[in-house]
Amino acid sequence: MSVNDPVSIVQNKGAIGTWSLDGSSSQVEFAAKTFWGLLTVKGRFTDVDGQVQVDGPGSVNARLVIEVASLDTKQTKRDEHLRSSDFFDAEHHPRMEIAVDEIELTGLDRAAAQGRMTVAGQTHPISFDATVTLAPDGQRVELDASIEVDRTDFGMTWSPMGMVRRAVRGSAHLVLNHAEPSAK
Repeated sequence: MSVNDPVSIVQNKGAIGTWSLDGSSSQVEFAAKTFWGLLTVKGRFTDVDGQVQVDGPGSVNARLVIEVASLDTKQTKRDEHLRSSDFFDAEHHPRMEIAVDEIELTGLDRAAAQGRMTVAGQTHPISFDATVTLAPDGQRVELDASIEVDRTDFGMTWSPMGMVRRAVRGSAHLVLNHAEPSAK
């Protein structure tokens, strides 16, 4: 078994238990084209939390919670507009959530995930690939993933004269620390 091989770690029960998100080391960002594709608006969410529960190979439950109010594009007026009912509707839906029900390790450093994304009160299925980097001691893992979503699927239809593109690219660098393995 290679100490950096997530498949071997899971098969040998080294990954079983709870993994908690290190919010200070993790990043959740987005990019969206506007002004008819001439400008890319980039931003990040600074308040994220999450946890992964691994009960064995193929038995994973993961949840990432993102506080919408923590949105930061480095422009206050734009941030306020993005938090409004035209987009995230943070007053009524203060959190976004990504719930993963299935993760399949597809290689030494790759995984395929399926689950649900809830934004502005709308929930839709998602799937994405991630790169997995396991620390040599097996107690810390870094996941890098990106996904493209259609913002209108989540009720975000504001776009005067079609100037805001529908596609939004989200990316995440998540750092998780392993707690004590759960007793089985």
